[in-house]
Amino acid sequence: MKKYILAITCFCILFVGCTSQSSFKEFKNREVELPPISSGLQMEELDIHPIGLIFGYCVDSLFLLRTLEYNNSYRVFNAETFEDYGTVFSTGEGPNEFVNLATQGQYYTTSDSVMLWVRDAGKRKIRLVNLTQTLAKGEAVITKEYSTKTNLYNIFAVNDTSFVGNTFDGLKWSYAKFNPVTEQITPIFDLLEFKDITFASGNTTAKKDMSLMAHAPFFFNQILFYSHDGANRFSVSLGKPVLFEDLKTKDYGNRLQYFSNIASSEEHVWILFKDPENSEPGSNSKIIVMDWDGNPLYLFDTGKQLRTIFSDFQKGTFYGVDVDEKLYKMTID
Repeated sequence: MKKYILAITCFCILFVGCTSQSSFKEFKNREVELPPISSGLQMEELDIHPIGLIFGYCVDSLFLLRTLEYNNSYRVFNAETFEDYGTVFSTGEGPNEFVNLATQGQYYTTSDSVMLWVRDAGKRKIRLVNLTQTLAKGEAVITKEYSTKTNLYNIFAVNDTSFVGNTFDGLKWSYAKFNPVTEQITPIFDLLEFKDITFASGNTTAKKDMSLMAHAPFFFNQILFYSHDGANRFSVSLGKPVLFEDLKTKDYGNRLQYFSNIASSEEHVWILFKDPENSEPGSNSKIIVMDWDGNPLYLFDTGKQLRTIFSDFQKGTFYGVDVDEKLYKMTID
């Protein structure tokens, strides 16, 4: 049934055959049109109710959920049984504490541990945390730590000695590579000449093998796709792309926001979308499902006001958190 719906949906997608001007000068952009809204999205509320739930990640068999309750900390639950394992990570200046903790949920497993990459913007450090031992000992067990001279945003590890992310030099935004041995940050390609830190308002997802990444900037109606080395890069826009020349004339609070999060599986990219030009206060969130070539496959009305979405990459399962702090498992019929 899924294959049948997918085939019909792909057949109905309309593409604009020409490329169009883009604010992201090193990206060849293609305009796409969204398919009609489908009814195939199933949402199952999970029996997990931490107070002040904001967003989360699925890391192996665990949910790491950020709440308003504790700064820099995550509540940890078993993703299958929903058992509560308590809170991990602490705020402070100590060697095993964090000032401004962030993670993309990127991890790998060893024979006995789950290893999670995190970033501390306050301390300008990239850290590899043994999450299994952290849960057992009640404090962060950091197995590797690298210092950065400047901050990288939406950072991913290519391997233990190479990282990529977005960087800002005060004049423009670039996609760059960080070598922790030499502590050198090398731009791979320019993203945008924008003297405004708010361009960091966007999220990135990546394939597990890092062969391709996808970035959703909040205030542009484009999804950027690129390989970790920058050799392959392209973008798709929902109709005519929003241009920087128009965006820069508007204050942060007056800009239209197109996307609020992005997540992925091996086959699909899910984008949390609220059409700013055709929305009403309190309207439902929508989800755009694309393949990794940037082709829109589905458009779903979630029936909820979602704050965020995230995925269990191993199983291809997606989750959403709504404004009422409820956690949902999302599947396609």
